[in-house]
Amino acid sequence: MKTVTMLDGQPLPVLGLGTWGYGGGNTADYSRDAESIATLRRLIEMGYTHLDTAESYGKNHCEEVVGQAIKAFDRSQVFITTKVSPEHLRYADVHKAIEGSLRRLDTDYVDLYLIHWPNREIPLEE
Repeated sequence: MKTVTMLDGQPLPVLGLGTWGYGGGNTADYSRDAESIATLRRLIEMGYTHLDTAESYGKNHCEEVVGQAIKAFDRSQVFITTKVSPEHLRYADVHKAIEGSLRRLDTDYVDLYLIHWPNREIPLEE
């Protein structure tokens, strides 16, 4: 997989796989977990080593599915991006949100953490 170099010197795979539909989309759906995990593992084997998820996907369940899928691989070989929801953009809430994401993903770190959408009610400085 082709990569670009981020400002911190780490490689970023240029092609990322969006995972919104895994684990339910807008609602948590556990009925296809085994199929979703197997599909994600096959895609990683094919070279999709950048997985893009978010705490809001599947009402948090998508991160659990992604976490199960990546267990079959050397963590350093899979690039995980996840996103904080707009309602969690206050300082303390961001910390709680990333801790929740790390727990659901069952990993010690994510490679890239993004704001999913801005929130006009919460100043960027916060």
